[in-house]
Amino acid sequence: MDSVEYRLYGGDMSLSGNDAAELIDLQERAEKVLSVLRSDQHE
Repeated sequence: MDSVEYRLYGGDMSLSGNDAAELIDLQERAEKVLSVLRSDQHE
């Protein structure tokens, strides 16, 4: 994790398996949204 992710997740590095999977899922969805927003701006 880089420092940005560390801050986003409240600095809690002792995640359980379920929490970690949920964060990864949220991050993937966030990245999809960001990529859509970026492509919209370029048009």
